[in-house]
Amino acid sequence: MRNLFLILPIASLLIACGSDSGGSSSSPTIHMAQEEQVTDGEYLAVLRPLNTHISGYFPFGNAEIEVTGDDFKVVTYLDDDAQVTHIQSIHAGTRCPEAKDDSNGDGLVDINEAMAVVGKIVLPLDSDLSSQKAGEGEYPRGPSHTYTEEASLTSIMEDLKNRTEEVPEHLMKLEDEQNLAIEGKVVLVLGASDRATLPETVGAAFGLTPQGALPIVCGVIRQLEKPTTP
Repeated sequence: MRNLFLILPIASLLIACGSDSGGSSSSPTIHMAQEEQVTDGEYLAVLRPLNTHISGYFPFGNAEIEVTGDDFKVVTYLDDDAQVTHIQSIHAGTRCPEAKDDSNGDGLVDINEAMAVVGKIVLPLDSDLSSQKAGEGEYPRGPSHTYTEEASLTSIMEDLKNRTEEVPEHLMKLEDEQNLAIEGKVVLVLGASDRATLPETVGAAFGLTPQGALPIVCGVIRQLEKPTTP
């Protein structure tokens, strides 16, 4: 898989989260797939910063997904200075949170406000992609990390469709006619420094502190199309 981590971080910061970036004729172009199921190919979400005024640092990174037959591989990279565990997940929504989503007006988009935008968790990017629950709690830790995991697409789909236990409200369960269409879905990463001072109005979730649950980067997944050879 091509190393997509060389995208300039400054360029990432200049583009609003969830918008498409322009490309030259020699670079991969991005398009919207029309299929309602995951298709073979390479996918990229450029992870752009959220709530940056808390730490004064601008984290950035990428999430790469490669689907080849029944193999589903995810690589995430995050440049961040916080020594915390970063919960990261693919969500069912189609855009990243923005300042306008700060519903209580405290100057931050907390996890509850973000979840109202990005929707339920489809796939936690933890130590076991084949199950929404098996790898729970095992996420990469900063400062800075590169995460790589892969699993059988069949096993992922079986878990999303065939779980018999009650599904927690924040997790998505696919219906029989649904498929894992990752194109256009959202990657959200949480975790600010525990030393960060937050207003009392900032919410928490998943048993984390408000700092640990604070969204720090987000990106929309786009499928990459190889440039046409002349």
